[in-house]
Amino acid sequence: MADDAPPPDAEVATTVTDGDVRVGETPGGPDRKSPWRWVPTLYFAEALPYMAVMSLAVILYKRLGMSNTDIALYTSWLYLPWVIKPFWSPLVDVLKTKRWWILVTQTLIGGGLAGVALTIPADAFVQWTLIFFWLLAFSSATHDIAADGFYMLALDEHDQAWYVGIRSTFYRIAIIAVSGAVPFLAGTLESSTGLGTVPVEVRAVPTSSEASLATPADLPSGATDRTAAAGTERGDLTLSASVDAVDVPIVAREPAEVAALLDSARAMNRAAGFYPEEAEAAAEDPSWWSRTVSGPLGDALRTLFGDEREVSATAGNVGIVAFRLSGPPPPGEEVAVNFELDDGDEAIKLAEGGNRFTFTEANWDRPFTAVVQLDANLDAPTAATFQATSGNIPLSWSISFFVLAGVFLLLMGWHAFALPRPPSDAPALDGGSGAGILQYLAFLVAFIPTLTVLLLPMALAGIVAPRTTGPWGRIFHALPFSGTPFAQTIVSFFQKPEIGIAVAFVLFYRFAEGQVVKLVAPFLVDAPGAGGLALTTSEYGLVYGTIGALALTVGGILGGIVAARDGLGKWLWPMVIAINVPNAMYLLLAIFRPESLWLVSGAVAIEQFGYGFGFAAFLLVLIYIAEGESKTAHYAIGTGLMALGMMIPGMFSGWLEDILGYQNFFWWVLIATIPSFLVTARIRIDPEFGKKKDEPAQTAEPDAPNAATGDADDAFHG
Repeated sequence: MADDAPPPDAEVATTVTDGDVRVGETPGGPDRKSPWRWVPTLYFAEALPYMAVMSLAVILYKRLGMSNTDIALYTSWLYLPWVIKPFWSPLVDVLKTKRWWILVTQTLIGGGLAGVALTIPADAFVQWTLIFFWLLAFSSATHDIAADGFYMLALDEHDQAWYVGIRSTFYRIAIIAVSGAVPFLAGTLESSTGLGTVPVEVRAVPTSSEASLATPADLPSGATDRTAAAGTERGDLTLSASVDAVDVPIVAREPAEVAALLDSARAMNRAAGFYPEEAEAAAEDPSWWSRTVSGPLGDALRTLFGDEREVSATAGNVGIVAFRLSGPPPPGEEVAVNFELDDGDEAIKLAEGGNRFTFTEANWDRPFTAVVQLDANLDAPTAATFQATSGNIPLSWSISFFVLAGVFLLLMGWHAFALPRPPSDAPALDGGSGAGILQYLAFLVAFIPTLTVLLLPMALAGIVAPRTTGPWGRIFHALPFSGTPFAQTIVSFFQKPEIGIAVAFVLFYRFAEGQVVKLVAPFLVDAPGAGGLALTTSEYGLVYGTIGALALTVGGILGGIVAARDGLGKWLWPMVIAINVPNAMYLLLAIFRPESLWLVSGAVAIEQFGYGFGFAAFLLVLIYIAEGESKTAHYAIGTGLMALGMMIPGMFSGWLEDILGYQNFFWWVLIATIPSFLVTARIRIDPEFGKKKDEPAQTAEPDAPNAATGDADDAFHG
């Protein structure tokens, strides 16, 4: 392990160059100016934007009311910069210095975080925040290239080994800070800007009850009486419900009769502007993909496997609850209200209400109408409690991202001062490089579409075809400019023996994990009526962002230790079991839905520990695949395919969950672990690979992790 390396020399040379005193610089050697001043903060800065894109974006969009389908699709696309990062990394190497790239990308990242903060409260927040998240993703991926290269240039062999543990530690600290502390801050702000909880009990009562049947004529109308004084602060407003409890007789009704009431309530809510414009547009104008592919396929899957109850010829009875605000929100603000099932029988559902609605200056004096409905098959008295909670969610998350942007811009300012200027950190562009870059770009124009077409057949052949190298390398070698230096490095990766099996392993080892990782946050915070655990944003930050991240770190460290001690051969199958089987923890949580935060935390910790432990095998296989000439570039290509292996499953995971429900989705996740076991059975690894050798440590090439422990940072890149 890197932490076992001896301490750095006590004495260092001092050289004066152009009036600049460079501590630790020796003539012709790397600039070793106080690594403690910049190594910890540089790798803290490397993790921060990645976690903002991959972790915070998911919980942010969930809290803003986006569907799981859209969350998984949009945030999975943000993996793309890390997928194609290996292909533009040569340009970072030859254009400008690594130090220049670090400062420029950190400036863009700080601006991107501020852009997200500014656009969260906007009407078109989805489009605008995604634009800035894309800026963050590309800037973060480029920053990774520059930072890792700079680390190798600015430190000599001895310090590279000594500080690798330091950099990984601060990378993990950033992960916990972003995934734990930021949601906790946002959740605290949400609570402090709320108007209190408004509970509503819904009782299914016998038909003999005197309760009447609701009709469209019972929908609330008329302006709200203003009880808050003019200029009232947000905290002085009140939210009220028309009833504390509503009795709904257990009686069968004509579907057309109930549909007319629901349509009337929905039309009133839409006309008053209680729902986001984007959600309305999507509902009224579905895309071609939704109409022709995902819609029909989703209906078929829902019929076969969905968690809906048996369809009845009659409709369940309904009850009406109206919500009113005591006065207008302050200018430019809104009051977002979540009305959800809190406890009780799930046979009572929210039929109209959209779970989340907003009061603004324009509609505060209009009533919002929620309609609750009994299951058509319900035949015995029961009850459920719904509750309306409010808070300025956009403002809370906007402030949180502003804090994050401020922290990052401070890091950028510090690095402008603290980063050394090693003589070897110089652009590699020479007289012939310009033509070489153009040839490389022309090669990529042909290579990327070809790879897109061939990648799946290559992976499938790796699973079922005989153990041959296959034609893949020859195909890529036939592309224009494939013989140029940059292009040849890429082509040679696909000329490796049994490359199809290697590609299949990289793409499918985490096939199940790529799906579950996008749904953990929605599952933990979703309402019980939707099958979730109803954690608050702050509780999510504690359970998943802090306890889960710590368990992930411990699992990764332990995986590296045992692999270094015994070799990968002994631990490959235990590790593939560890990364897959603990996904059953989420299935158990979905079935039993414990209210104890400690039970939830324990289940999450078990799954995350297993993920960290099992991921060590994945990293070691990546390193094994990259062995040989150009191993640095080949390892980078492997990490790009690794990101693609998370991106594709993640894109459809939310859509699948929306169809199946959380319980059936987690059953599917366990089935989806089968490809991981298949590719593990196909891959052939030297059993002794990764085992610590009794010989002096050798410095790896830039960006290539140590063969014994892997690069801990990659455990969180995907």
